[in-house]
Amino acid sequence: MKDTDSHLFELSEAENAPAEGLPESLAQLVEAGKPLDLEHVNRLVVRTTISNLIRHGSDLEDRLRDLEEDRRHEMRRILLSLLRVADSLDRIIKHGGSDQDMFSSVNALRNQFLQLLEEQDVCVVEISAGDRFDAATCEVSITEERGDIPPDTILTVERRGYLWKEKILRRARVVIAVEPKS
Repeated sequence: MKDTDSHLFELSEAENAPAEGLPESLAQLVEAGKPLDLEHVNRLVVRTTISNLIRHGSDLEDRLRDLEEDRRHEMRRILLSLLRVADSLDRIIKHGGSDQDMFSSVNALRNQFLQLLEEQDVCVVEISAGDRFDAATCEVSITEERGDIPPDTILTVERRGYLWKEKILRRARVVIAVEPKS
């Protein structure tokens, strides 16, 4: 398109609005049996084309948003499934027994698996026994009455929590201290 034709797509509101007595569509011009005025035809065609492009562009943006949301949802589902493997490896290490070679192999496998998760922007929520309970990153599985430490202190981390792209993927499951009942 030549530079001189670019003005066809830059209509002001006044130019875009139908002129007094000007039909809204080419069909109306033809039905009215009036001679087709090139300027009015151009305005109608350009207005219709721009309107269609805007509508289709909006439809595409909506569809892309929906597809991205579907992709995030599916990725979250897959990552949560993979965390079960990490949980199993953690349990084997925790209750592994005395076979040092097996312990080392499983620990290396677990570290490799966590590295794979990190490559997908998944990281462990760093909490441990002695930390204060935070409902944003933890869920309580059991409470224990303890008078020797402050309430809401984490006693045990039963299952690790994970972040995905800096948002909670899964909360850690913990045991916390509560005040003894009098």
